[in-house]
Amino acid sequence: MWYASAKETQRLLESEIVRLSAVYDKDGNAPSLEGMVDQIKELAGLNLRLKLFESKVERHREAFDNISGDYSDLEIGRQIMSNTGIAGPQSRAALPQSMRDMIDTSIPLLNAQLCDLFLERVRDRFNLPSDAQVFVRGSWENHAVRMQSMKDDVVTFVHNDTGAIHTVAASKVYLDGGERNVSLSSVLRQMCPGRHANHHPQM
Repeated sequence: MWYASAKETQRLLESEIVRLSAVYDKDGNAPSLEGMVDQIKELAGLNLRLKLFESKVERHREAFDNISGDYSDLEIGRQIMSNTGIAGPQSRAALPQSMRDMIDTSIPLLNAQLCDLFLERVRDRFNLPSDAQVFVRGSWENHAVRMQSMKDDVVTFVHNDTGAIHTVAASKVYLDGGERNVSLSSVLRQMCPGRHANHHPQM
């Protein structure tokens, strides 16, 4: 019963955040941004709770029981977004890599600011420099881009030079750290094992 309700809440929150993000991008509407902040936190918290609940790993199910008794989705999300509490350095040090990845991949990739935050975590996770930029293989090679969103392994991005918006398969997107780079599809395979990232739409 809880699971079905949680999945519906997840869907509604995602839809509302996408709507408010579009309003803010178009009009710079401050109230829409303020309303979105709590919804983003709630969604991030719910995402983590669902990841733990859906996991077949006993330790993850135990963690689900523990946080469910102590925190609301909003509070869990606040800690995820700010890297404090259960997502803080002290807590992370005691967690296996799989659970640290669950925390960071709970950030919803629904607007550019959230993608920026997720990519900060990715740079730390894969030991890339803080100024590692996002690039897309193919026609946009050698031009840095900014991720706007990702859904079903399809990335929407804006070209930094022209402002044009495009969509590509996640497999074509990579972070360039100078001496080495990491593809987004590789990031997702390692941070979200078992997800459908093994299949990439051809775009």
